[in-house]
Amino acid sequence: MKKFDWKQVDEAKQFARPCAGGYIVQITKVEDVADREYLRVEFDFTEGEFKGYCAALIMSGFKPYSFTRSYKESARGFFKHFLSSLEQCNPGKFHADTFDGNEQEMVGLQLGIILREEEYLKRDGTVGVSTKVYSFATQAAIIAKDYKVPPIKKLDNVPAAVPAPAAVAPTAANADDCPF
Repeated sequence: MKKFDWKQVDEAKQFARPCAGGYIVQITKVEDVADREYLRVEFDFTEGEFKGYCAALIMSGFKPYSFTRSYKESARGFFKHFLSSLEQCNPGKFHADTFDGNEQEMVGLQLGIILREEEYLKRDGTVGVSTKVYSFATQAAIIAKDYKVPPIKKLDNVPAAVPAPAAVAPTAANADDCPF
C-alpha cells in the first residue's frame, strides 16, 4: 500500500441530511424523459443549514436530490399544480398557463418543497429511511412554517430478513468413502 501521512487526513464523519420539513430550493437541472413522459428535476437548498448541500453531494460523487413529475395525460392535473407552484414562487418569471414545454425555463427558479421520510428496503434486507419530496409550498409558507409535515411513509409487508443457512459440519473423510 502507498504510504500516507495519516496525521494530515481528516477522518470521515457521519453527515447530517435534510429531514422531513419545509425547505426553499432552487432548480438546478431538468431532464425530460420523453419516452416515459416525465421530468426529472434536480434542486439544491438555498437557505439554512443545508444551503448548497446538493452541490456538496455532487462534489463528493453522490447523486443530488431530485424528484420526478409526470406529464402523462392521467397526471396532467398534478403537473399543472407543479407549474402553478413555480408561478407562485417566481412571480413575473414563470407563467403556468403559457408554459410552452421548454423545461429548461425552470432551471434557476425557486420552489418551496415539503420533504417527508419514507422507508425503503436495503439490499441487505434491512429497512432504511430516506427523505423524498412530498409536496410544494410558497417560500412565504416555508418561512412562516405554514405547512404540515406528513407522517413517515412506512413499508407494507416488509419481508423478514432471511437468516443465512447454517454451515454443515465437515465429516471425517475415509479413503474407502471416496467415490473415485
